[in-house]
Amino acid sequence: QAVLLDVREKNEWDESHMSNAKWLPLSKISKGATKQDIEAVVGSGKPVYIHCKSGIRCMKAAEAFEKLGIKAEAINGSFADLKKTFDTK
Repeated sequence: QAVLLDVREKNEWDESHMSNAKWLPLSKISKGATKQDIEAVVGSGKPVYIHCKSGIRCMKAAEAFEKLGIKAEAINGSFADLKKTFDTK
């Protein structure tokens, strides 16, 4: 099963987030999160789809994951559109 990962900051997560998403802010990833740190959040061997507010941070996170050997795909589009389309709760 795929994992949806939110890389926005804590204040953004606290304000609103997808009900089925995991959270790991880009600031933590950028400060040197290891493959083990990331897998502790998303698990191992699962497809990871990353989102943020507008699409920029998720692309940076996907690049960082790729360097660590973790397959991940950035989701294009805004958080508001994603939430409206997929999170009906």
